[in-house]
Amino acid sequence: MVQKIEPSMAYSVKISGKPFKGRIQDSAWKNLFYEIHDNILKNILREPITIIYYSKPEQHKGKVDAFIGAELQKKSGLSAEFTEKELTFRGVLRVELTMHPVIMPSPGKVKRLIGRFATDNNITLDSLLIEKYHSDNTLTVEIPYR
Repeated sequence: MVQKIEPSMAYSVKISGKPFKGRIQDSAWKNLFYEIHDNILKNILREPITIIYYSKPEQHKGKVDAFIGAELQKKSGLSAEFTEKELTFRGVLRVELTMHPVIMPSPGKVKRLIGRFATDNNITLDSLLIEKYHSDNTLTVEIPYR
């Protein structure tokens, strides 16, 4: 399943997107994904689609507090509703999975594996979770550490 968990030092992520608070089953969640994807196709944003979770769905019965976006490629053409988010961390623990979405483990399972790795290696994780969805069926899961 997971080949290896990679620690990364001095990590930062900068994306343009929109905040989302609500249920991941809401049509607004899906529509926001499509909006980000459309801006990637127009070469305004650059993949991967990136989600920063401030709260995890499993902690709040499917409700999330998140920011969804992608790297800004060019400013012209981007809706004024989009904002930029830049976060810097001491480092992250990262897992990359490339496989068909049907057989891919859930980000929650990957998060638990990262959590066990952190515990075994005396690493204190941040509460954020970052997911990056690439067009080649690669999912990157990153959890910052302190």
